[in-house]
Formats: sequence, structure tokens, C-alpha cells
Amino acid sequence: MNINQLFICITYLTSYTLIFTVNFIIVASVYISHKKFCFELEVEELASEELKDMLNQAIARELQVAIQYMWQHVKASGFISVAVVDELKKIAIEEMKHAESIAERLDYFEGDPTTKPAPITVGKKLEEMIKLDVKAEEEAIIMYKKIIEMALKEKDYTTKYLFEGILQQEEDHHYKFTTWLKAA
Repeated sequence: MNINQLFICITYLTSYTLIFTVNFIIVASVYISHKKFCFELEVEELASEELKDMLNQAIARELQVAIQYMWQHVKASGFISVAVVDELKKIAIEEMKHAESIAERLDYFEGDPTTKPAPITVGKKLEEMIKLDVKAEEEAIIMYKKIIEMALKEKDYTTKYLFEGILQQEEDHHYKFTTWLKAA
């Protein structure tokens, strides 16, 4: 092989390598763009607007009862209230943690968590306060069961799992409040 043949051989190899490299880059770019496009579509469809609205209603409710229970903790008076006030404070903190968890989930869905609580009703006397709390917990239990159903319908098992845990705690709160009412 003479120098001219060697030069022609190297030129062909360089051309093919360059063509292969360019083709590879084009194919890789199309693949990445396609994956990015598919991922963006999936993010938009992670949760329906209806589910996002339900999560925001749940956040508003959690903020409401967190404030409601905390002020009841501060305002409650009387002999029986001694046993109740510390528990009200603990429950208020749990409710705030629920609001945080739900807000994080909604943020994952690219929703905007509300900062406005549902209407707060503290009550005047301890028995009235606890009746209001029983009602609030009953409303939450109904709402969270609907959210679990919607999450299942949308095959959103993470939201389902989140609300199953919160629902369990809300049922515990409801049990405490109804037990306190029976003792009053």
C-alpha cells in the first residue's frame, strides 16, 4: 500500500466516523427530546384538577382545625379541661403536620397549596368546643374517604397511602372527642 492509498483509506475512515458520530448525536438528541416530551406530558397528568382541588380543600380543613384546636387549648377552662387541653394541643400539632404533608403532595402535582383555612369556630364552653371538634372530624373522615376513592380511581397509590394514614389519625381524634363528650 502506497502513501496515496493510505491517505484515501484514512479519509474514508474519518468520513465514516464523522458520519457515524453525527448520526449518533442526532439519534441521541431525538431520543432525549422525545423522553423529555413524554416526561412533561406525564407530569401534567399526574393528578386531575378535581383531585388537586380536593387536596386544597383538605389543606384548608387541616389549617382550620389546627388553629381551632390550638385556640381551644388556650381558651378551655374548668375542672375537666385540665385533662383535655394538653391533648388538644397535641392534636392541633398533628393537624398542622397533616396540612404540611398534603401541601407537599399538592406541590408535587404542581398545584398551589392554599394558605386560607376553612372557617374556624372555637366555641365558648368546653362541651361546645368538643361538639364542634366532633363535627369537624366527621367532615374530615367523609372528605378523606372521597380523596382515597379518587386517588384509587386515578391509580395514585401514594396519595391513597398518605390519606389512609391521615384518616386513621382523624378517626382516633374523633374517638377521643366523642369519649370526652360522653364523660362530660
